[in-house]
Amino acid sequence: MGSQLDGEQGFPGKGVQRIHHSIRCTRVLPYKHTVAVYHQSKIMLGIQNARDQVTQRTFEILGSGSLMLASRTEELERLFEHEEEIILSSSPEETIEYARYYLKHPEERMRIGLKARKKILAEHTFERHLNRIWPFIYESFRGKRRETHDRISSFGASISINKA
Repeated sequence: MGSQLDGEQGFPGKGVQRIHHSIRCTRVLPYKHTVAVYHQSKIMLGIQNARDQVTQRTFEILGSGSLMLASRTEELERLFEHEEEIILSSSPEETIEYARYYLKHPEERMRIGLKARKKILAEHTFERHLNRIWPFIYESFRGKRRETHDRISSFGASISINKA
């Protein structure tokens, strides 16, 4: 199984050979071309750098409808259902097994990719996340405005801050 791996500047050669001898990094992938690559790919490999975080690229891949085969992490297990929305692997050998299996089963691959896309669009858009955190941001700024007003008023000055 020969594969092409596109990566970021400085990525070539770092850990790639540990996955499998036939996988090699061939070029830098400019961000503006990522969506086209996601759509053209049968499987997107997502090597996770942190066990407790998920990168923006993970959400982009899953949102594209492509099947993502990723390193098993606590955070990915918490957010997505294994073999329903994402494929999670615990070892290089398991990664190869999953890749071979899903390359031979396009209907399953597409079902999982589309289910992940639906979840991303329903729960993980920038708009949804902003609406979820905005009340906390607003309260934080409102509290700072009050503190600033109180400090300035204590010096005998008066200010007016419009509430957004």
